[in-house]
Amino acid sequence: MKKLLITLFMLCSSSYVLACEAIAPEQMNIAISSEYEQEIFYTAEKILSSAAYSSISNCKLTAAKRRYIMLALGVEDLVLNNKNKTYSLSEDGIRRQCSIINSDLKNPISAADQGEEIALKREFLNKCLVVKVTELGPGGLQIPENQAGCDITRISQHAADFTGRFCYFKPGFNSNISVELGVTQKCKTVEGLKELGVTAKDFNGILNIYTSDSATGKNSDLVAIGGSELRISVNPIAELVKPADDFGVLRPVFPSEFNVSEIHLAEPEVRSRGRLLEFKFPTVVDTRCERKCSGGLCSSPCDYAQPIIAEHTLEVFTEGQWEYLTSWYDGAVAPGQWQGILYGAGRQIEKGVLEANSNYRVRIEYREPNFDFKYFDGDITRRLFLNNNNIGGLSSRGRIGFIPLIHTIVNGQTIPLIDIIGQLDFDGSLDGVDRSLRTLQSYLNNKYWPPLYEKICSDKGSCIENGNKFLEFTVNFKLKEEDRKYSLENLKFSKKSFYGDDYTARTIEAFPSIKCSR
Repeated sequence: MKKLLITLFMLCSSSYVLACEAIAPEQMNIAISSEYEQEIFYTAEKILSSAAYSSISNCKLTAAKRRYIMLALGVEDLVLNNKNKTYSLSEDGIRRQCSIINSDLKNPISAADQGEEIALKREFLNKCLVVKVTELGPGGLQIPENQAGCDITRISQHAADFTGRFCYFKPGFNSNISVELGVTQKCKTVEGLKELGVTAKDFNGILNIYTSDSATGKNSDLVAIGGSELRISVNPIAELVKPADDFGVLRPVFPSEFNVSEIHLAEPEVRSRGRLLEFKFPTVVDTRCERKCSGGLCSSPCDYAQPIIAEHTLEVFTEGQWEYLTSWYDGAVAPGQWQGILYGAGRQIEKGVLEANSNYRVRIEYREPNFDFKYFDGDITRRLFLNNNNIGGLSSRGRIGFIPLIHTIVNGQTIPLIDIIGQLDFDGSLDGVDRSLRTLQSYLNNKYWPPLYEKICSDKGSCIENGNKFLEFTVNFKLKEEDRKYSLENLKFSKKSFYGDDYTARTIEAFPSIKCSR
């Protein structure tokens, strides 16, 4: 029996070792400067001299089974909320019919509009991003012909450039493969971008690496072996969007204007977490605005990610006045040209601090998006550290540290020639840290973002100087406990805003929520 167990262990161990392994950076950032006509590879802390790359090796078993390597390039697709990190491989952005109901939004986004934004990101990737694959082994790079969804440019017997949603190549027994990203030459110039007719944007994506049973796009057996999160942006082009100060150096640059059309409160939440109470005050946001176009190239400040962060101050009414209890910064990052419900990290408070049936209020103040985000960033970094949940890269065997290996590949709408991949939905956990924090991966501790905004603007064209309070919510409530469950009672909401939609002591019967049709 012992011999049998040892033999089985050796077989399992040897087959595991002989399978392809991928080592990849956790995050890859690319900015495009049309002013310098260069691509910029960078981390949160510094500019890199060259592109970061992934390596694939130890492919003996994969080669023996005649399996393929599949590279999948997806775009972030947060469907009306940031609770889950979801990526789309769709070419046209077709999706389920989902909408926000019971909100104060003046112009709720349609499923078609959501799909169009995803399609614009996909178009940019298809026209501007290149996946460069080099086989360093002796056998050369083996590429199946006539791949649907992939355009291939042979560079040499050992190298090729791939563009498209998903591309395949076949590893050999002695393969040692390098995968890196680059930008096409046309996309480095204003003239080239105009000729291509793309939209200059800032968005997140993902480059995932799988082994696959086929190279047709109709995969029945995909095994994830690694991947990297991406952030791709075009430095604002001055004739369309005023850039923030670049300090005279080549670096990632973002708009000088913070432009959000609408910010509303969603339903406040309180949950019991052992000896703590966790409070959350999510928001409903609309970051859409009209684009300006020139020669076929379009963009706007709203095409770039923006921090929706506020200072929260909790007070209790005692002896005829409000007394300070605690304060914190919370919120999230809204993608460009997006509408949805944003959930922050929340705040945990000792249960003994708060008493049932006392009158409380939380004041939520928005002042300087860039500085407020830095305070929030520091809070989150400490929280991740204290939870022993450093957002890591890949282990030596290519396992993804920050997100578990892909557990679910969700069937989306029909995508030609790739039946089982519609969206990649990562639904794991972060050791007690809320799942919505995963959407912050490309923004935390970032030296280059957010920029030092000059103005705060609405979609109506009205602006104020950054540093002035432009929005304040007040939430009055009583805390109720019943059967060890907590709730917020007697909720009343007030709003003071430069957007011009103020109200006082308002009660809400039905809170914003997301409704999807089958």
